[in-house]
Amino acid sequence: MDFVSPIIDIVSRVMNCSTKHVNYLRVLEENLNQLKEQMDDLNALYMDVRNKVNVAEAQLMERTNQ
Repeated sequence: MDFVSPIIDIVSRVMNCSTKHVNYLRVLEENLNQLKEQMDDLNALYMDVRNKVNVAEAQLMERTNQ
C-alpha cells in the first residue's frame, strides 16, 4: 500500500494545477472584454487630445513635450 500515497499526491497536484488553468480560461473572455472597453476609452481620449492639439496649432501655437 506504499504505492498508493505517491499516486494520490500526484493526482492532487495535477488537479490543483489544472484547476488554476481552468479558472484562468474561464475569466479570459471577461478580461478581454474589459481590455477592449479600456482601449476604446483610451482611443477616445487620444482623439480628444489630438483635436485640441490641431486647434491649438491652427491658432499658431507650438507643440511642447508636455
